[in-house]
Amino acid sequence: MKNNVKKIARFVTLILIASPSISHAGAFLNLDLGLTGWTIVGDGTPLNTINGSVSTDTTTKSITVSGPVSNTYTYNVQSGAVITTISPSNSSFNDWSVLATNLGITQAQIQTEIGASSLGGSNSTGFSPTNYAYITKNFTLAAGSYSFGWAYVANDYQPYADGIFFSYSDTNNASNSKFVILARNSQSSSSVAGTTGYPTNTVVVDSYGSTAFHTYTFTLSASSTYKMAFGAFNNLDTSTDPVFILTNEAGQVIGNVIGGSLIGTADTQASLHSLAPKLRTYYNRQTIATNFANMNTYDCDLFDAKGVCVSVGGQQTYVDNPSSNLTSTVVVAGYKVSPQIRIGGFLNQDINNNTVSSVHMSNANPLMGLFAVWNQNEDHLGYQVKIANAYQDKDVTTTRDVLGTSEAGTGSTTLNTQSYVGELSYAFLANEDKTLVRPYAAIRYTRIKQDGYTEQTSSGVTAPLTYSALEDRSTTALVGVKLNHKLAEKVNLTGSLGIEQDLYHRVDNLTATGVSGLTSENFNDNIKRTRPVASIGAYFMPVKNQRIAADLYYQQLPFQSTGSATAYVNYTIGF
Repeated sequence: MKNNVKKIARFVTLILIASPSISHAGAFLNLDLGLTGWTIVGDGTPLNTINGSVSTDTTTKSITVSGPVSNTYTYNVQSGAVITTISPSNSSFNDWSVLATNLGITQAQIQTEIGASSLGGSNSTGFSPTNYAYITKNFTLAAGSYSFGWAYVANDYQPYADGIFFSYSDTNNASNSKFVILARNSQSSSSVAGTTGYPTNTVVVDSYGSTAFHTYTFTLSASSTYKMAFGAFNNLDTSTDPVFILTNEAGQVIGNVIGGSLIGTADTQASLHSLAPKLRTYYNRQTIATNFANMNTYDCDLFDAKGVCVSVGGQQTYVDNPSSNLTSTVVVAGYKVSPQIRIGGFLNQDINNNTVSSVHMSNANPLMGLFAVWNQNEDHLGYQVKIANAYQDKDVTTTRDVLGTSEAGTGSTTLNTQSYVGELSYAFLANEDKTLVRPYAAIRYTRIKQDGYTEQTSSGVTAPLTYSALEDRSTTALVGVKLNHKLAEKVNLTGSLGIEQDLYHRVDNLTATGVSGLTSENFNDNIKRTRPVASIGAYFMPVKNQRIAADLYYQQLPFQSTGSATAYVNYTIGF
């Protein structure tokens, strides 16, 4: 037996006023004159006697929801705003054919939105409306986008699929109209099955559920006079009434949203699909950083009497798809163990990070690495063997885009990057001993792994997703040539050109659970296994144990047809 609840005033004050001509898009709700000029459908009594009074909500308000356990839904009005509540309490209107005519839309539009073959009787979406109430008014609006804020309190349980709606119709062009079910109760149970036949963008709540505030934006294609309508309806019975909370600007809900929203599989899948390429951007950037560190520039081979080398510099990296950039500082140190052997290490610390939205990454530790080099001869001619590694942990926070009924789930995890390189090269002089030529061949192993994690639960996130670990592993062969040409007594030009080929490359799919029916998102579309690398640079040596150098390095990446360019300027001194 359903609990009786205190009837909520159908219309507390709405603040919508139209000027003769609104020349700009943005907002069309004005919170000054109450319901003046509005047509109210749902009760035949005059405006000033509806439930005895009309008032303006400009402060904190509460609604009691009588479920198995009584809950209080409390909301704040945005500063300077006013809120109206719409509820079909005591309304005797239930003819949706008449509703369509009154709103200036077609019955087919309503049928499409509710997934029904007709507007009467029970059907696949459990739609059997018993009464409705709405307010409507004409506005003269310019073409453009407009918005309003709304929230929904169900006050009922499955299968009583009550709901709220919004519509507009061009009074000069009947085909330019829209009808939208903003929110609705689930028809069966607290699962996706309860939303069968519902529109993708309808927010669906479970028993005695309610929502946080949402902002709904719509676009008008032409300047004209439009009939706007906002309404609420009961389904299957009239014992308890849904509440449509309407305002020009979304307010705030205090405390937890009651019951929570049912989250659609398709929309959640779409939010995962949107997240995948943004995460991929960070995997690309880690690939860029480790490749640059080990294959070209992070070396320190300028020594003096003490056999010590120190280099400090700055680095700027640009990525073209999606566009992002990164600034970092670099310190490299080397030690000359013997005339043929040197060892060293480096630290790379990010200082500015401009990248994609929805994913935030920061250093848990700087990118760091070690290297060791053996030369056949003290003058570095002949064979050279170099081994090197790079290591870094990053803190990652992801936030999913809200698409339809999906949620802005936020979670944090760690991304670990490891790279190991072995390189064999052979150096000889050419061009009358002015140019050092060094053909090289190398093998590189890279692993980038993001740990599994779970999104945080909050008033706006009732179905947090749990993500599996996501790992990218590759073994790559590289061949090319490095050049060092003496341009003047103290000035040299440098350059390199090479090709890298993946011998093995495996990437996990982006996999999440928490909403029934989700499938893995492909994280390795369009792998480009053969890629060019190139660099050009110059250095100046004012004295024999000091060097000022600048390098520009280009590399193509395995995913998303992405290219990157890195500029590196450094000062090296030998002791």
